[in-house]
Amino acid sequence: MRGFVSLLGFAFVIVTSISAVQAQTSPAVMAAKIEALERQLRALQQNNYSARTGAPAAVQSATPVEVGDRRLLADLSAQLGTMERQLRQLNGRLEEYEYRQNQMSEAVEQLRNQMALQREQMLTLNAAEPSQPVTPPASSADNTINSQNETAPVTDAPVAIELPNGDAAVQYQYAFGFIQRNDLASGRIAMEQFMSANSDDARVPNAIFWLGRINMQQGNNADAARLFLSLVEDHPNHNRRVDALVDLADVLVDMNAPQDACNALAEFRRDEDKASDRLIARARRVSEAQSCNVF
Repeated sequence: MRGFVSLLGFAFVIVTSISAVQAQTSPAVMAAKIEALERQLRALQQNNYSARTGAPAAVQSATPVEVGDRRLLADLSAQLGTMERQLRQLNGRLEEYEYRQNQMSEAVEQLRNQMALQREQMLTLNAAEPSQPVTPPASSADNTINSQNETAPVTDAPVAIELPNGDAAVQYQYAFGFIQRNDLASGRIAMEQFMSANSDDARVPNAIFWLGRINMQQGNNADAARLFLSLVEDHPNHNRRVDALVDLADVLVDMNAPQDACNALAEFRRDEDKASDRLIARARRVSEAQSCNVF
């Protein structure tokens, strides 16, 4: 079989060299060279057949191919071998990339199913619990939610939160004002109302992000993960996507899903140039703590 492949390769090189020489020689000279090459091919076929069957090889009486033609054949053969090696390397890289993409898709699908199951369980538990009286909110410090490490007190929601009259910008600022005052429960209700009333507004991705942060601070990891994942998948070009990926990794660590957290950090690396130095340092700490090896 190897001998047959060698014959095919030699025939390919002969045809190529004939095409290259054809433009530079007269018909008579080219006819002589073709005849010589054909004799060489027949001799090679006979030798290959003899090597496989044990029959004596025929004595070659062909005129030797000129030195220039031999060099041309050798160069063409070397170039063909180089191209074949490069093609094998490219195929290997493509297969590796497709394998990693499939792994990421499977991880995201598993996470989505887990979030949906936990969401159903929480809704079932909430429906089974008796309603609790609502107390007025406690006073809080005047700061914002900047990172997971900043722990804010959980306050009860006020009796009623109602968006003011006005456009989407006015209503968003009303809801965000609660978050700025660290009134997280009121901020959650107001942001949910904003999203319901302005579902097509450009500020909806921001609202999703801050709702995820609020749920993360309040320990509602399943809801936080669902919101961060929604921002990551549905708004791939949003400037808060890199923050949401690191927050998602933190939440997944708390949910005892380190491999999913590593997948989120691997996705973060794709857009790392859009992140601040502080966010990159935070992502590195999570990666090292979970042995993700993505940096």
